[in-house]
Order: sequence, then structure tokens, then C-alpha cells
Amino acid sequence: MNRVRFPAGLRATRWGGLAETLLSYAPTTKGRASRTELVVTLLATILLGSVAARVTNLHPNGLTGFGNVLLGLLIFLPSFSAILRRLHDVGRDWTSLVVLLVPYVGVIILSVHLLRPSIYRD
Repeated sequence: MNRVRFPAGLRATRWGGLAETLLSYAPTTKGRASRTELVVTLLATILLGSVAARVTNLHPNGLTGFGNVLLGLLIFLPSFSAILRRLHDVGRDWTSLVVLLVPYVGVIILSVHLLRPSIYRD
């Protein structure tokens, strides 16, 4: 049985339940995120972004202005909140995102922090 651990008692025993749990837990930055939740959220973001880019390019005018901004935010915010929850899970603060200002090296350092084992505190 594939059991995925989620913070705050959220559980998904199958991959179908995982998608439902991720969608219900995506808008919040409170709590913790497992490595599995982070990876699945990032992969879903990449997939949805690719599909959205393809669909908006089908129409001759595509989405313009506000539509592009809204679509971008809808795709970006769940992954951003998952990254913040994962940083909380490994004992880091949101200020760890400042390391992204360093070109190339910042992404590597943040990736190392995100892939560290969880720190369980009472």
C-alpha cells in the first residue's frame, strides 16, 4: 500500500486521493509539506503550465494582459505555498528564499534545503 504522509493529519492512501488532498491543501502556507507532496505539486505545476501555454497559443490572439497574469498566478501560487510549507518542515523560515537572488547557486542551495529530511517538533 502506498501511503503518503501529510501534515496536520491529512492522508492519502492512493495516488487518486493524493490529487484531491493536494488541491484542498494548496492555497495555505501553514503547516508542513512532505518531499512527496512538494515533488508532486511541482510536477503538476510544470504539467499545468505546459498545457496552459499550449492552449493559450491555439487562439490567434491568445490570452492578453490580465488573463495571462491571472493564469500565471493560478499556476504559481500552489507550488509557492508548497515550497513555503516544505521549508517549514525542514526547520527553515521563509527568509531562506532570499538565497534565490544569487544566480545559479541560489537554486542549488534552496534545492538542498528542500530535499533535507523533515524535522519533527512537538
